[in-house]
Amino acid sequence: MKLICRLSATAMICATMLSVPGCMKWEHGEGLHAFDAGDGVLIGCEGNFQYGNATLSFYDPMTRDVDNEVFLKANGMKLGDVVQSITIDPDGSRAWIIVNNSHVAFAIDTRTFLEKGRITGLPSPRYMHIISPTKAYITQLWSNSIIIVNPSNYSTVGYMTVPDMLPAIGSTERMLSLGGYVYVACWSYQDRLLRIDPDDDSITATLTVAPQPRSMVADYKGRIWLLCDGAYPGQRGDARLQCVDPETMEIVADYTFRPTATPSSLCTDPSGRLLYWIDGDVWEMSVDETSLPVTPLIASRGTLYFSLYVNPASGEIYLADAIDYQQPGIIYRYTPDGQLTDQFYVGVNPSSFGWTGR
Repeated sequence: MKLICRLSATAMICATMLSVPGCMKWEHGEGLHAFDAGDGVLIGCEGNFQYGNATLSFYDPMTRDVDNEVFLKANGMKLGDVVQSITIDPDGSRAWIIVNNSHVAFAIDTRTFLEKGRITGLPSPRYMHIISPTKAYITQLWSNSIIIVNPSNYSTVGYMTVPDMLPAIGSTERMLSLGGYVYVACWSYQDRLLRIDPDDDSITATLTVAPQPRSMVADYKGRIWLLCDGAYPGQRGDARLQCVDPETMEIVADYTFRPTATPSSLCTDPSGRLLYWIDGDVWEMSVDETSLPVTPLIASRGTLYFSLYVNPASGEIYLADAIDYQQPGIIYRYTPDGQLTDQFYVGVNPSSFGWTGR
C-alpha cells in the first residue's frame, strides 16, 4: 500500500525532494511482532520536525509493561513526520493517528496495532473528531477550512470554510461535542470559538475569546473551558482560562494568568469537576472555584513537562517530560491526588495520548 501525495503546489515541490519526510511513501514491510494488547494507553511521540522519527508507544497500566515503536513493529514501516494527535473510535476498536507533516491520518487496530486504513492528502492536519461511523472532522493549521471525512471508507468528502479567516494564518484546533453541536477552537493567530451543526456542517454561531485558544474541555455542568495562550504577533496578551456557556455563547468566567505564564494541555478529570494544566508545574482547579490556584498539584523537578493526559477510566495523570527535545522522553504516571506510581521511557517528544479501553 502506497501513499500518493496529492499534487498541490507544495506537494509538487515535496515530490521532487525524496529526502523530505513530509512527502514520504509508506510500504508495508514484514511485521516484527504480533500484538494482542489489552486496555491501555497509546502515546504518540512527535519526533523532530522533518526527521521522520515519529513513533507510537503502548503502556499497559495493569502490568506496567511498555512497548515502544508498536506501529513499526506491527506494520514493518515508520509512521512519518510529527505525530500530532490520537483519536479513539467511540467503540475503542480503532485509533486514528494524525501525522501532521506527512499529511496523513492512519487508522490502526487498538489490539494488534495493524493499519486498518488511512486518509491521505491532508494539507496540515491537527485533530480529528468522530461524529458518526460515516462522518468526522479534521482541523488544520495554515488553513481556513475544516476537512470532512468518512471514517468508514477512509475518504475525504468535503470542507467547511471558516468565514472571515485568512488562509495564510488560518487555524482550527481542538473540538468537542455538546448538545448536538460540535465546538471548535480557532488557535494560531485566531481568537474564536465556533459552533457547528453536524447535520448540515454549517457554522451556526461564533464567539470572540482571548487570543489563541489551544486547549478545550467540557465540565460536568455542560460548560466549555478554553485555555488561551494569549500571544501572537501584534496581539501580545496574558494567557487566560475562560469558561463559556455553549447555549448562549457567552463567557461566564474569565481568569488571567501572571504575565510570564505559559499554560498548556488543559484536561479534566472523568467527572468533569476538576481541571488540570501545565505551567512549569502541574496545576489542579475545581470548576466551581472562583480564582486560580496558588499551589501546584505536582511540582517541577527540573523537568520539561511537555504534555498532560488524564485517563478517562481511572482519573490517573500521565505527564510527559521531553527532557531536551532530542532524546527519548519520559512518562510519569500519578494518582489523581498527585502521587507518583510509575515512570518509563518512550519516543522523542511525547505529546498525545489515547485510552484503548472498550
